[in-house]
Amino acid sequence: MNKLVNLFILFVLSVVVKSKVINNDRFYYFAYGSNLLARRLHIQNPSAFFISPAKLKDHRLDFNMYTKTWRGAAATIVPDHGSVVWGALWTIESSFLKHLDDQEGVDAGWYFPKFVNVTVPGGAVVEARTYQETVNPPKVDPENIPLERRPSNTYMQVIIDGAIQCGLPPHYIQYLYTFPTNGRVAARKMLEQLGYLHYAENAENNYTHL
Repeated sequence: MNKLVNLFILFVLSVVVKSKVINNDRFYYFAYGSNLLARRLHIQNPSAFFISPAKLKDHRLDFNMYTKTWRGAAATIVPDHGSVVWGALWTIESSFLKHLDDQEGVDAGWYFPKFVNVTVPGGAVVEARTYQETVNPPKVDPENIPLERRPSNTYMQVIIDGAIQCGLPPHYIQYLYTFPTNGRVAARKMLEQLGYLHYAENAENNYTHL
């Protein structure tokens, strides 16, 4: 049934070239980091409904600010002409907007919300809410990201698991593997919420599960 609903929504999107971002009930959200994984997004936003993979042009994926929850740097998008970030297009009930802002640390000054135009399969362009870190990191090749800007093993695992779950292109998933980690696992509470607690029993430098 969900597949049929998704196909219908994609058909509607293919007709409506530019969609309304927020109506009375739901809004479009573009996720590119840990919220690619449904289980993670649903922790604070249980109304999130997956629509399709989506592509954000003229931005790059990067990592910068350290978080205690993930015990590593969190993902961000940075405007970068010619680069592309793949992610997931979701709809979320408008009543959960504050929950999403809180998860992204908007009031704390970690991220700021912005609206971007993303392209879904079939070529339709959808205006969606997303989040960008308040500090843009300098551009370096993924393999040269300094240790203090590297994500934890758990965080990259969640991103890649989510990318696979959402059906992102294989070449982009391979690109995600090029980002080095800091060899750490997330805080125990997050591992429990994700159902990843058993991974903590492995050595922290073990990155082979990805």
